[in-house]
Amino acid sequence: MKCPGCQSDVPDGSGFCPSCGTQLAGSDQLTQICLNDAEACEKAVQLGDGSREYLRKNFDTQLSKWQQAAQLGLPQAQWLLARCYEEGFGLELNKTQAITWLIKAAEQDYVLAQTHLAHHYQNGGAVPKDDAEAVKWFTKAAQKGDLAAQSMLGWCYDTGTGVNENPAEAAKWFRMAAEKNDPVAQFNLALHYQWGKGLEKDLDKAAELLRKAAEQGYENAKTTLKELLETLEEEKKFQAEHLAEAEIEFRRACKDVLADGKVTLEEKEELKTLAASLEMPKALVKKIFEDEKEIFIKEQKQAQAKQATLKFQIACKNALADGKVTPEEEKKL
Repeated sequence: MKCPGCQSDVPDGSGFCPSCGTQLAGSDQLTQICLNDAEACEKAVQLGDGSREYLRKNFDTQLSKWQQAAQLGLPQAQWLLARCYEEGFGLELNKTQAITWLIKAAEQDYVLAQTHLAHHYQNGGAVPKDDAEAVKWFTKAAQKGDLAAQSMLGWCYDTGTGVNENPAEAAKWFRMAAEKNDPVAQFNLALHYQWGKGLEKDLDKAAELLRKAAEQGYENAKTTLKELLETLEEEKKFQAEHLAEAEIEFRRACKDVLADGKVTLEEKEELKTLAASLEMPKALVKKIFEDEKEIFIKEQKQAQAKQATLKFQIACKNALADGKVTPEEEKKL
């Protein structure tokens, strides 16, 4: 390995550099120190604070250890060292060295390095801009569960950046990040539900996701949620009016079909077709038909009773016409 102080070659496991006297930690101890530092830095990233502030506070005491461990091949230390070169913390700012160490860490499957490298390829500058290469590294990190990579990969599929546009694939990756409470992913997934891109349209689900993103302070979500809720209110009002009109039309059709006291198979199919064209819920269709059937039977019974009453009244008048009722007439009554 190389001495972090003078960059001269030092045998692995040495306690100090024979050229400049720099103290070198044992490899096991060194590895554990750097793993702990990387874990703390990862937590800062997960909390949304980023790695810059952590590095700023710790590079003075830890940089030499990160350099030693990076030379020994520890990917976490290589990533920490890459970030120091990138920001100029304790070292002269050097984008080329930053990318060199970043690639070493990424190629060892260190997720944060893969996502970071993907951003470099996406934005260009330290490396030539290459959207396809960015997708490659975002995919590797996303498959390991990295939230930022999942959200960015969803964006790549959504916009066709570095990969063929695929709304369903975009929604899949947005969903993974949204489930980890990422507000940007929640917002983007909500748009997919709102417009039916890559999945079935569901305005209620869209509103739920927008509300979660808005509660985290995401301004775009707040604006879109307000507009969506207004749209939902208008649609519910329209649906209620439409359903009321549809119910009147379907009831009228049921009355016509039941008018002669029987319903043919052809008439049943006609009612079924009408209900479908009116977009009426099946439960409501069944209820309306049963209601109208019950009303028809009740009206028939009432009509029969009225007719029987009238007939009896006429018979009584006829029997009483001559002022007396014979036993035979009484028997007939």
